[in-house]
Amino acid sequence: MPAWLSGLAAIPGAGVLVDAVRSWWAQHPLRVAALVAIDASKTLLLPLARRNPVGLVVGALVVGGVIAWVRPWRGFLKPALFAGLLPQLIAKAMAHVPVESWLSVLSAFAAQQTDRRADPAPSPSAEAPETPEPAPSPSPLH
Repeated sequence: MPAWLSGLAAIPGAGVLVDAVRSWWAQHPLRVAALVAIDASKTLLLPLARRNPVGLVVGALVVGGVIAWVRPWRGFLKPALFAGLLPQLIAKAMAHVPVESWLSVLSAFAAQQTDRRADPAPSPSAEAPETPEPAPSPSPLH
């Protein structure tokens, strides 16, 4: 595990998120394609970087410009992508929190719901008593 990732996992609460993302990525179908792409790019780009580093930088600028123009991240942020991640996040969070605290949260929620049902909301007419309209004052012209 890289040092930055272990440092991130040391933050309270972030360890659960890091574990969930790592297990999700281990099962993701694009993981194999990403590993092959990394190996191919290292094999192809390392000799090119040694021979012509300026050409590699120019090529990186061109590729970056094309990526910014095409905006492929719009397709990545779909709910279907996170469909496999959300249940794993919930399961990891529930595994790290004691059962007693889940039960206390559920009992507090249930008590709140029963209190709402027991005390019906008062009607608007009961909240504000009606005030009689003032009698018109006599006009001095009569």
